Amino acid sequence: MAESLVFDVKMENFVSDVVQLSNEVPVLIDFWAEWCGPCKTLTPILEKLAHAYEGRFVLAKIDTEANPDLAAQFQIRSIPAVKLVIGGKLVAEFQGAQPEADIRRFIEHYTPAAEKDLFTVAKELQTEGELGDALAVLTELLTREPGHILAQPLKAQLLIQLKRWDEAIAFLETASFPEADSLRKQLKIFEEARGFGELTVLKNSAEENPTQLEILYKYGMVLALEGQFQDALEQLLTILAKDKNFGEGKIRKTLLGIFELLGIHHPLSDEYRRRMGRLIL
Repeated sequence: MAESLVFDVKMENFVSDVVQLSNEVPVLIDFWAEWCGPCKTLTPILEKLAHAYEGRFVLAKIDTEANPDLAAQFQIRSIPAVKLVIGGKLVAEFQGAQPEADIRRFIEHYTPAAEKDLFTVAKELQTEGELGDALAVLTELLTREPGHILAQPLKAQLLIQLKRWDEAIAFLETASFPEADSLRKQLKIFEEARGFGELTVLKNSAEENPTQLEILYKYGMVLALEGQFQDALEQLLTILAKDKNFGEGKIRKTLLGIFELLGIHHPLSDEYRRRMGRLIL
């Protein structure tokens, strides 16, 4: 009997490690082969999820080259192919390398609820830099629980990180979490930046005119619009160091807006808030 969350299966242990084990825990079967390129993408995701879900399902890996009889039994015509066995029966399947978020939804749909909820999954994906997948998981969560008070601000933050400004503003128009209105107003700050021009053109102009603060400001704003927040903050601090009252204080207002967009505990917010404080004292 398999004791690991991820294990190899052959004909001789198929009954014990798939059929019988599926009466205790869902068994996800990964049909793969060494020569299969997409398998090299999919299998690591499946292995990662098997450990991430901490026993919600187990992953049985079947090499189709070494086990042609099992491949034939499941009518495998192309790989990668994934089959889910529960209670000794095939209940679901998918074929081809799929995005992690889609696989998570597949698992969520067909297996019992785990201790780790969708919000936690989304946070972990965000930490890993998988912003698109995190957003997909949150969207699924908010479909189930539209008023989820933690999921709403995280979705707004992800839309901002992904530079999906229009979607972020539209989402914040109807969101019910306490900071929604403030965040929406902060996003409005960047609307004017859409008319400032191309980033590369502004970069060249800023390098050629380092004393023209209005040009530096436009460059910094478009950097922020493009999601390059650290470079944007550097640019805006450069302006603040040269003229604390530039634009009747709009640099400070913009800096505070970026801090709020990033989150008050974001490392960039902490660092640049301190640096801003030293400049304006």
